Amino acid sequence: MRNRPMQNKMLDRLYQQTVIELNKGQSLLGGKAEVAHHFYHRWKGLALRYWLPNSVLLTHEQHLEIHSKNRKEIEQQIIKIKGKEWKYNLERRQNLVVKNLDPKKVIMYLEGKLSDYIL
Repeated sequence: MRNRPMQNKMLDRLYQQTVIELNKGQSLLGGKAEVAHHFYHRWKGLALRYWLPNSVLLTHEQHLEIHSKNRKEIEQQIIKIKGKEWKYNLERRQNLVVKNLDPKKVIMYLEGKLSDYIL
């Protein structure tokens, strides 16, 4: 795939679908999940963009709220549920420098065929 924006859009869609399926459509904060939110923004780096532990399932309303005034409060709720070790692992992963991704590896990772996409 040479068209990077189109490639990213396809991978983002697959990421959303995978996260929702793996979590049986339940929002972490209650309700039916509609959005796989990146705890650390996807633009923070390729090491986190498609990494499943960086995802938090939310309803649309919860997702809008986390991107508005209540971000810190909701993030604290998420950390309380997922745990400090989860947050620590995200912070460690965020420090990995990844310049390019192989979209085939990302797809295989999201399909459960690889343990990581930046091997």
